[in-house]
Amino acid sequence: MVESNIKNNTLISFIIPLYSVKERDFNRCMDSIYSQNIDNSTFEVICVDDCSPTSETEEIVAKYKYNAITPPNLTFVKHPVNKRQGGARNTAIENAKGRYVFFIDQDDFICKGCIDVMIRAIRQYDGIDLVMFDFVTADEYGNITQEGYYKYKYDNNFELISGREFLSSYETPWGPWLYLYRTAFLQDNHFRFEENVRFEDIDFVMRCTANAKGIIFIPSPAITHTESEYQTSAIGDSREKIIDFLKLIYRTGLVAQEEFDKGHSDSGQAILQHHLFGYKSQLKTYLWRLRYTNLYDCLTKYPPLLCTDDIVLSFIAKHPQLSTVLLKSATPVLRSAYFFYRLAKRQKKV
Repeated sequence: MVESNIKNNTLISFIIPLYSVKERDFNRCMDSIYSQNIDNSTFEVICVDDCSPTSETEEIVAKYKYNAITPPNLTFVKHPVNKRQGGARNTAIENAKGRYVFFIDQDDFICKGCIDVMIRAIRQYDGIDLVMFDFVTADEYGNITQEGYYKYKYDNNFELISGREFLSSYETPWGPWLYLYRTAFLQDNHFRFEENVRFEDIDFVMRCTANAKGIIFIPSPAITHTESEYQTSAIGDSREKIIDFLKLIYRTGLVAQEEFDKGHSDSGQAILQHHLFGYKSQLKTYLWRLRYTNLYDCLTKYPPLLCTDDIVLSFIAKHPQLSTVLLKSATPVLRSAYFFYRLAKRQKKV
C-alpha cells in the first residue's frame, strides 16, 4: 500500500477504480493528472484495486513514477473481496480527503489544463454540490473521435441552478465522470453506488443531481472517455449483463418514485422518462435473448414503474407471465431484425 501525505487543504480527490488494469492505460491516466503541474497539496489520487485476480495491478501502481518520483499524494487501496466498480468508488468516497471528488475510469484520462479549471470553479462556487463539465471521446488508443458534446446542448453554460431545475430543463448526462461532487454532500446524504453489479452509474447520477442544491455547467472538457467494442460494458448476449442492466433501469425508476413521493413532479417526470426509455430499449434489444425462466423472473422482480400512460409497459407490469410468453414467441423475428440491424450498421462503418 502506498501511503498518502495529504493535508486537510486538499481540494480534489481523483478516484480511480482498478481491476486487472493495463499498464499502458494506467500510466496514461496518471500522466494526464500529474503532467498538469498542479501543486500536489491541492489534490490526491485514490486508486482502489477491486480484488484483481493477480498482483499485477498492485505492482503497476507501486512502480508508477512521474518525473522519476513516486507521487506523495497517491493512495492505493486493495479490496480483499470483489465489489465491482461501484464498491471501489464507495471505498474511495469514504476515505476521500478532498473537498470534492472526481471519478475516472481506468482506461480514461484527464484533459489537458482541466485541473486548473476545476480548482478555479471550486474557489468561485465555494460550497456548490455539483460542477459539471463536458467531455471528449476517443478510441482505445487515445485518438479523439468527438470534441465535446454538451456545450452544444447547453448554449455553452447556464446560471447556477438547483439540481431539480436542471433535471427539468436540460438533458441529464449519465456518466459519473462528468462531475465534481462535493465530498460532504455525498457523505452526509449517504449517496453511494450500487455494489456487486456490472452497471451502477445512472441511478447514482440521477439521485445526486435531484438532491443537489446547486449545480453549474462549465463548457470545458474535463475527461477523455475512451470507447471500444471490447470494453466490459458491452452487453452482447451475456445473461448476467442483461439482467444487471435491467436492474439499473429499475433502480432509476425508484429514483423517479422518490421524487414523486417528495412532491417534485417535474424532476420525477424527467427521471421517469429515462426509466421508461431504458426499459423499452431493453425490450427491443436484449430482454428477448433471455431464457424463459430468466425473462419471467426479471419482468416479475424488476417491472416498469409508474407507467400507467404507456399501454405496453403497463401491460408488462400487470401481466409478467403473459408478457414473457408473448416476448419469447416473438424472439425469432426480433433476432432476425437485430441481425440485419447490426449488418447494416457494420456496412455503414465500412
